[in-house]
Amino acid sequence: MNIIENIKSLRKKAGLTQNATSEKLNMAQQNYNLLENGKTEITLSRLEKLAEIFGVSVGELLGLEAVGKAGEVAEVEALRQENEKLRKERDMFMQIIENQAKALGALALEEMTSPEAKEKFREQIKKNAKNSTQTEANTDYMAYDYGLPPED
Repeated sequence: MNIIENIKSLRKKAGLTQNATSEKLNMAQQNYNLLENGKTEITLSRLEKLAEIFGVSVGELLGLEAVGKAGEVAEVEALRQENEKLRKERDMFMQIIENQAKALGALALEEMTSPEAKEKFREQIKKNAKNSTQTEANTDYMAYDYGLPPED
């Protein structure tokens, strides 16, 4: 929208007539009509006064910024939702890392020669897989990566 369209739209949105708006600007209604129809130049002081009357910034009045706060609210809400999504993903990955660290700690603390230690480690890997996006079918591959043969 251009400035003339913005002025008309904002005036109507505010529920004002041309006469009421011209009174607020301390100008004759005929002169305001010329202004709103693009037949005369708008001074900076009149732009500032119109912005004040309509409750917008001069930038919004000129069409340089989105008119109204609805766009800002929607943008803030979208950013909040994206932030929440990223926080959840971060928490999930942190949990996976923590579980893997526990499994690696078990490997470092116990000898992997005893069948009990191997089974305990395999169970930890299965538990980690359930807490992540991996399937139980992938646990044999994970176990193999840690030096354990696949389950029979």
